[in-house]
Amino acid sequence: IIPGVYLITLSGAKAAVASGKADKDDFLLLVGYCGWGPGQLQAELDRGDSWTMAAADPRSVLGELRTVQTSLRERIAKAAKGQIFTAREVGDGLDMWERLYSALGPDFQANLSAFKSTGDSDHADEMLRRWIDRCLIPNRYSSEKLVASTVLGSIPSHMLRGGAILRGSPTAWLLGKPAEHAMFDMRRFAPGQYFHKSVALLVRDVGGDGPALVMLLNGPVIGRDSSGEVFWGGPANSGEIRMDSGEHSLRVRGVTVLLPGTLELLVELGAFEIVDGANLQAVLAAPPEERWHMTGGNITSIAEARTSQLGDVQRANWFKRFLDVDDA
Repeated sequence: IIPGVYLITLSGAKAAVASGKADKDDFLLLVGYCGWGPGQLQAELDRGDSWTMAAADPRSVLGELRTVQTSLRERIAKAAKGQIFTAREVGDGLDMWERLYSALGPDFQANLSAFKSTGDSDHADEMLRRWIDRCLIPNRYSSEKLVASTVLGSIPSHMLRGGAILRGSPTAWLLGKPAEHAMFDMRRFAPGQYFHKSVALLVRDVGGDGPALVMLLNGPVIGRDSSGEVFWGGPANSGEIRMDSGEHSLRVRGVTVLLPGTLELLVELGAFEIVDGANLQAVLAAPPEERWHMTGGNITSIAEARTSQLGDVQRANWFKRFLDVDDA
């Protein structure tokens, strides 16, 4: 790969150790890889904000390999005892990244110091750890175990009819989806950080082979004219929809289209809760920033509050990146 660093199969490494030609700590076992489509990596390099190319040597890439391997064996022994552990125990790679980035020179060291002085650095680091907790740690050891629920079978059909009010979870949308599941594959389900602490209206009945249409009732303002404000309701273009309920009205543009079965699964996993007995007029009467609380949204623990704060940032970042609007 580079001078002093070689790629070998697991069987080849085992044979080298068995023959005495190598020690087991001469190897770093890697599982999985990242892939790019034709031209994708080059486009990311050309954009200039994703990657930095630099020369490398064995020590800069692998560091103190034997020390790393000793730590790894200790973590494996802990895992064998069936204990729960997180990215902080298994490692998140951030120290290695900072070491390599700083080695590029004074300008990079200054950039790193400036970034680490902002809240963005701590938030990005924590989101990486949350991703590791969910996606890389086996379920039996993970703090994010996906527990089977019986909620789905108990949802009365009348609760998934058009006009139902949905309340988004304050903790389930950090990574854009509540769990790793085939239903949430990127080809079927776009990341939905904007559903964090959302209040949404089910536009039509759910059932049959048709998709569910969900419209935010507390999205950001995306336009104004002489008739008032227009709010964002979702990424699918639906034209402008005006809802009138008594003395209150709401102009919304856009909905979210969920493939058949997706909404039911989101309710089962707790990403959405159906607000029983919700009154649309009362919801519209409340300021958008208060609608989640007035429909029953609440935080019940310190841990939930911490996760909710991360979700607040994720939601605001989503709106800034994709809509170019500032919304807390």
